[in-house]
Amino acid sequence: MDSLLTTKTGGVLQVLLTTTPFAKFILLILLVFSIIAWAIIIRKWSFFRRVQRENQSFLNLFRQRSSLLNFALTAPRHEASALPALLAEAVNEWQRLTGRQHEIDLGPAAVESVMPIISEAMNRRISSELGRYENSLSFLATAGSASPFLGLLGTVWGIMKSFMDIRGLPAVNLQVVAPGIADALIVTAAGLLVAVPAVIYYNHFLGRIKDLVSTMERFSSEVASDLRAEFLRRSNRSSSSSPKRSEFELKA
Repeated sequence: MDSLLTTKTGGVLQVLLTTTPFAKFILLILLVFSIIAWAIIIRKWSFFRRVQRENQSFLNLFRQRSSLLNFALTAPRHEASALPALLAEAVNEWQRLTGRQHEIDLGPAAVESVMPIISEAMNRRISSELGRYENSLSFLATAGSASPFLGLLGTVWGIMKSFMDIRGLPAVNLQVVAPGIADALIVTAAGLLVAVPAVIYYNHFLGRIKDLVSTMERFSSEVASDLRAEFLRRSNRSSSSSPKRSEFELKA
């Protein structure tokens, strides 16, 4: 068994060494594609696992909050998860708007004008994080789509070489056409070996990104609901305290 495996391995290496310079060039390109693609796959796999783990940890703490604003001050910071940054973006925008009390009316009607601004700030942050998640995935798409065509180019070249080798010969045997056919088959196989993992993991990562975006959208909806409730509480306190100040001023 070991001798048979060694013979097969030696045969493949022999075919690789005896391929034409053009086939070697195609194989070199495919090798570079494969190395870069697998580096991206490993890095992205580790990154998305970390994001998922940090998101779950942050959401577990978020569900135990008593006040959104107090939680935002003490919330843990994560490097991979976008949820803390999303919360900070919303709270900073809310504080900026509510800090201009002399310019805006803190009545219930102001919620309809303030909350869309906060939602837009969170949507911008989600869009920014989406770009970070999709970084380098375009290469997987390129490798997945281009590698089969590079293999096909090698296939056509190998078949052309076989026909050129038998041109003008009175008799044709396997030894004459075998090198060209071998080039065609090995380059085709190499193209598929590069393309298949790239396409599989590209689609897998797109699914992971879709789940992460859904998580951010649900989280932003919860944050917006909490800020809307806080805004209404402040407006109610402001409206209830105004008559008391007026009454005091009349007595004075």
